[in-house]
Amino acid sequence: MSQDVLTTETNRLQLQQIIAGLSDGVILLDPDQSILWANEAALAMHGVSQISDLGSNTMAYAKRFALSYRNNHVVPVDSYPINRVARGETFSDVLVEVTSTADEVRTWVHRVRSLVLADSHGEPESLVLIMEDVTNWASAGQLTARERDVLGLICEGLADKEIAARLKVAPNTVRNHAAMVYSKLDVHSRSEAIVWARERGLFFGESRSKGQG
Repeated sequence: MSQDVLTTETNRLQLQQIIAGLSDGVILLDPDQSILWANEAALAMHGVSQISDLGSNTMAYAKRFALSYRNNHVVPVDSYPINRVARGETFSDVLVEVTSTADEVRTWVHRVRSLVLADSHGEPESLVLIMEDVTNWASAGQLTARERDVLGLICEGLADKEIAARLKVAPNTVRNHAAMVYSKLDVHSRSEAIVWARERGLFFGESRSKGQG
């Protein structure tokens, strides 16, 4: 075994050890598009128990899982996050619905980003797909776009008047939206709404587009 191969295998083993216990799902791919490894979280997010259930490579994965965007448009296979990272693309905050083709009742919502690790020569060595299960957030999809905006700004710590100014609406409108958010999320205060969002990893530590008009 050459030193380069040994180094690559050692780096991958160390990477696997680091990410094995993460709550985020992680899938490692080889530049030849084969699926090398996945942690328990990634398996759970696909409703499978072993790595082979994901498929041996990106093509097999696409046959086992159907992806769609949140607007119900089907994701073309070439645009699957796993295919994009296999091509060496870097991206973040891609939101997709994932459905098992073997059990179409089972659907998850993943927020996906990629990481490309290069070797000492600058060539891709390990391709990493990182996913967060936001199915619970999607299940609160009864919130309107404006209500999500209000919840996000509440989580930023803005008062009603500040939210009204940001969204260019009347303070009473903000209070009405906030009341609907509390009702739909079954919470009773701003602090409870913030805790609800924080427990689901929403809005915190991520950039958000601001609502318009």
